[in-house]
Amino acid sequence: MIQRDVSSSSSALLHREPTAETAVSAGGSDESRDVLTMSHFGKLGGFGNQVLQYGFLQYAAQLGGVKEENVQCPEWIGNALFGNPLNPPTVTLPPCFELVGGVRSVFSDCPEALTLAEKKAGGEGVGVFCDPSEVLLSGRGLRGVDVFGFFQLHTETVRPFKEQWRKLFQPNPKLQSKMETALRTVVSEEETLVVLQLRRGDYRTFSAASFALVTPAEWWLEWLESVWGQLERPRLAICSDDLDAVLPVFRKFAPLSGGDLGLSAEDFVEAVPELEGKAKGVAGFYTDFWLMSQADVLGISNSTFGFTAAMLNEKAGRFVRPTWDLAVPSLPFLDLSLPSSSNEQAQQQQQQQQQNSGPRAKLAAEAVERRFCTFDPWDAEPLLHIDPSRQSAFKSVTQDVWSAWVTCGWVCALWSLFCRFVLLPLGMGVIFPLKCAYDLEGVRGVGRCVWRRRFFLRVPKFERRRLVDSKRGGNGEGEAECGFQERAADDVPARLKGAREREGKGRIEVQVE
Repeated sequence: MIQRDVSSSSSALLHREPTAETAVSAGGSDESRDVLTMSHFGKLGGFGNQVLQYGFLQYAAQLGGVKEENVQCPEWIGNALFGNPLNPPTVTLPPCFELVGGVRSVFSDCPEALTLAEKKAGGEGVGVFCDPSEVLLSGRGLRGVDVFGFFQLHTETVRPFKEQWRKLFQPNPKLQSKMETALRTVVSEEETLVVLQLRRGDYRTFSAASFALVTPAEWWLEWLESVWGQLERPRLAICSDDLDAVLPVFRKFAPLSGGDLGLSAEDFVEAVPELEGKAKGVAGFYTDFWLMSQADVLGISNSTFGFTAAMLNEKAGRFVRPTWDLAVPSLPFLDLSLPSSSNEQAQQQQQQQQQNSGPRAKLAAEAVERRFCTFDPWDAEPLLHIDPSRQSAFKSVTQDVWSAWVTCGWVCALWSLFCRFVLLPLGMGVIFPLKCAYDLEGVRGVGRCVWRRRFFLRVPKFERRRLVDSKRGGNGEGEAECGFQERAADDVPARLKGAREREGKGRIEVQVE
């Protein structure tokens, strides 16, 4: 939900990187210096985001020299599915907030939430900020802090952890065996499994997010038709949260879905007894997730759910996802022929179509090519944002309405306006800050929140006073010296800078015109 491109910023950046000394000076003990926690885990995003956050936590801990039993987070479904050890938080550590682009944190739009996290850790002002990409690329890792963030990092930063990452999210061996057997009953090993993910749901109801892109099923159909003849014995499978709406579009290809594997909740419980009471909900989404990880050709939506499945896929020779190039007209509008009212006119129309078949076919091919792009899941951004140059988690009003109208129609465009001017300000600008303020100081906190926001006519500025430089080191007695460090926009590790430049070249094509 947050912009990832720091290389495009022209302003100086302020940065603090937490260390063990920082934790001690904030009130930590010697024991807490060897612990890394993520107490908010499971509250920021769904399964795809949880995979990214858990992977970051483990990698940062490994680099920081934290033992496995001291890497702590709340229970999640991965404990049962993947056999991840259950180590719930046992200590309270200073919060370490993800700093994205050098200027934005997960709580930038709601300082009350930041203050609440600090209060739970012992008092206002104990929190620190870090650029997670630099934490990993520097090789120092993290320890002695409680990390907060989405950690949707360019996968160049976690590539050295690739094999361990995949091992973290390997399903229970018994469940894996059941799923492989079920898959082979409907798709033979000689067939090419083509899996498409079409996400709808919240992307339609809340289109204001800068990454929310609902690619029409008809566009995917056009892409599929352009590659189908190049594949050897292709077999199509569709993963979607709205199968009833999208399956009919692909009926000519007789598509499969996760339900065709025939795996029930009872099968999941039989393989993984720890899923008792949870299997019904897990069976639906995880079957789709696993199916994408087994595809020979995988097309995903602009979603962390599909992207993390692609990261675990060791079979696919082609990964495809939609771009933000919405300026290409839909193919039906490329029909330049005039309506006919007689047989003679029909013949003339047919001749005209034949004459224009060359240019029309070329335009169609260009449309498909511009709407989709191939990617390497281990050298890409998990999400493509509509305008990477904007340091904002949301689209502009124009971008929101335009993208909703082009991809979903005028009804969704009108709904996007209602969400933009009513639901979004009410939720993010009023309800959430008031809840955090009440949790902090009760009724008194609510009053302060209302006054601080001038009766919700403005958003408090993001407090940069806590962004301090730890590179100066401590005083040798467990206290980190605090001071500001101005970091030039191009002062980015060379390895990550090259990856962002490569990603940036592809972004030229994803601007809304």
